[in-house]
Amino acid sequence: MDSTTRAKATTNGEVTITIDGKAVTTVKTSKGVFRYTFNNTLTEGKHNLTYTYKGDTVYANSTRTLNLTSNKNTLRISAPTINASIGDTIKITATVTNTSGATVKDNLKANILLNGKTIATNIDVTYGKLTYNYTIPTGTSYSNKITVIIQETDTYKTRNASTTLTVKKAYQYVNVVTSTITTTSGSKIYITGNITDKNKNLIAGTKLNIKIGGVDIANITSTNGKFNYEYTVTQTKGTYNILLTALASDSYYNNSKYMSLKVTT
Repeated sequence: MDSTTRAKATTNGEVTITIDGKAVTTVKTSKGVFRYTFNNTLTEGKHNLTYTYKGDTVYANSTRTLNLTSNKNTLRISAPTINASIGDTIKITATVTNTSGATVKDNLKANILLNGKTIATNIDVTYGKLTYNYTIPTGTSYSNKITVIIQETDTYKTRNASTTLTVKKAYQYVNVVTSTITTTSGSKIYITGNITDKNKNLIAGTKLNIKIGGVDIANITSTNGKFNYEYTVTQTKGTYNILLTALASDSYYNNSKYMSLKVTT
């Protein structure tokens, strides 16, 4: 804020600048002119700006009050696009600057939304940088929108920007308790295991197809990523492949696991 007051020039003197009743500074005049640059930290709205000339041996003191309107600053946010797979831990980043492109040094807070749903609140934005780690859950669609919202402060207006998160299908893995089951015809066996992602997290609700000797035996759904299927052996003496296939979904590719069934009698 540059302020210049002119009248019949005085050779020297002092002017006190007050905003909302609080003294900001006292500056000297030069040939009747004073100038002061003010770093605006005022809240949004109207304020009283007062100049007080202290007077000298020739001139009496005088005061002038003006209205000063302070507007909040506008931010700019940039956030890169992200490509990942289900189960990946991604780094959501954003850079915050002012309208001139300079780094915002104020400490700010941000909220993060995924497809309009809040996934994080009050994330620190330090020296214009935001970083947040997020693990992509099962069921996340292929094309998604991440929105970063900078919270309003006394100095800055709220601001938001969006970027794209593209999620590819991931692989799922069938794990079994034992790779070989040895039994006799007519006996009951249990095919037991679980289905996980690459980070060994259980995948709930996966559909599992079971074949023995190339013949469909069952289609089941895992419970919290685990399965335990009871089967009465009808095969005669011999060795048979058990094929377990976790079926494809919107989030995962299909994947299979072989076991061996040995019928001794």
